[in-house]
Amino acid sequence: MNDVQKATPSGIAASKKNASIGAKMQKYVDKIQNASSLGALLNAVNEAESYMKGKDIGNLDNYLELSQLQTFGGEAPRDISEIWSWDVDDLMVVGPDGNFVLVPRDEWAD
Repeated sequence: MNDVQKATPSGIAASKKNASIGAKMQKYVDKIQNASSLGALLNAVNEAESYMKGKDIGNLDNYLELSQLQTFGGEAPRDISEIWSWDVDDLMVVGPDGNFVLVPRDEWAD
């Protein structure tokens, strides 16, 4: 017997499932990277996070650098340690339930 592993139906099915998950995640990543507004970015990130819940596929940071999300205008806040993205009016932060939310700039303690 040689060291070459034989393909099994369950191994092939697992491989197809992983490819399907990879393709689905790539669509989410593309949607995040091509968001045209802060609201679109928020929706895309939360959709990806929702899809990933309950699946053993890691977290969103495994697929893209969340700390490098695009911004959509306005000055950068002085402290961006809890802020993932922003526009002129709002900041994207993680809310109390763990989902990303928009908070008006004037309500955020800078």
